[in-house]
Amino acid sequence: MLNMVTVLKKTIPAAGLLFCAFAVSCFIRTAPEAEPAAGPVSNPTEFLPADYEETKPAATAAAGFMTLEELAEVERSSGFSRGMGFTESALRIKAGDYGGAMIATYKELFWMYAYGILAPEHIEDGLIAALSAYRNDAGTGPADPSTEASERLQTAILASQGILAFHRGQWAEARGILERLFTPEDEPDSFAQWMRLVCVLEGDGEPRTALAAYGAIRARYESFPAYWYRGARHAAGLIRNDYAEICINLASQGPYVEECRQIIAQGVGLSPELGKDIMSRMEIEDRVRQSLAAEDPGVLRDLCALLALPDNPYTLYAAGALRALAPVEGYREWFTGEASRASGRLAERLRYISKG
Repeated sequence: MLNMVTVLKKTIPAAGLLFCAFAVSCFIRTAPEAEPAAGPVSNPTEFLPADYEETKPAATAAAGFMTLEELAEVERSSGFSRGMGFTESALRIKAGDYGGAMIATYKELFWMYAYGILAPEHIEDGLIAALSAYRNDAGTGPADPSTEASERLQTAILASQGILAFHRGQWAEARGILERLFTPEDEPDSFAQWMRLVCVLEGDGEPRTALAAYGAIRARYESFPAYWYRGARHAAGLIRNDYAEICINLASQGPYVEECRQIIAQGVGLSPELGKDIMSRMEIEDRVRQSLAAEDPGVLRDLCALLALPDNPYTLYAAGALRALAPVEGYREWFTGEASRASGRLAERLRYISKG
């Protein structure tokens, strides 16, 4: 077991290796009488970014006495945060649920991807290596396929296949596997159920029914950018923009930001290519606060591209926020100076803003 981890360390990129090292530690012993693995590798955060420990929640340390039900309630009341996927995985390992443990580990890594911390190829490297190692282990496992250890191993293999299909956007395949693994009696807001709903929305399923179920699990995913991104892709009307804004606000450096800006642009009647200049209301407010804190009107230059767009609620919101700054010392002069160097809509709006 440990030798395999050592080998994987030499062949898999460090970030992707986290999945492998953790998954390998979940392997079922080949002897039928063996007990399930007690938990993850001794230091599952060894391969995480340097700042990971600083924000990892206390829930990770609580895995020894926390139950899955309690962890789910923490997520529903406070949202998911770093370390909670590993906590859930450790709890599921102790319960002998190796498929669920794989899903929970993917949940942790996918959370990091959604925030722009991990590259998708690193996670896929880990998934492929873990699946290969599981298959190899199955080839040398118990002769009797009915043994509990063998069944757990097959469940882990199936979960790995489903996760890999989901990660690659192979929605029909992923949905089929997830529906084989989990029943309607499972938690309706579990991560596996979220994955299944995404498969329905992105595939050829029943989007209206899926959207109703999707909205019902919101409480558990309020801090998860991917939840809001998928909702933004499939919700209707103004709800689309609300979902897209929340995704941007949660992870402005994440992988979904560009498309969410395009969704907002389309939602307010602009062409998608103008989405690159759209900013959420929170981003606009942040620039204003940063400018005031630094006593530097130049910080507001980031908003000029937004001000130059055709009329839309976000441009008008920015213009109103900046106009309130005109009476502040130095700002009126800055707006006037920028207007003299600009042209078109931008110059017109800066002149309007400078009047306060």
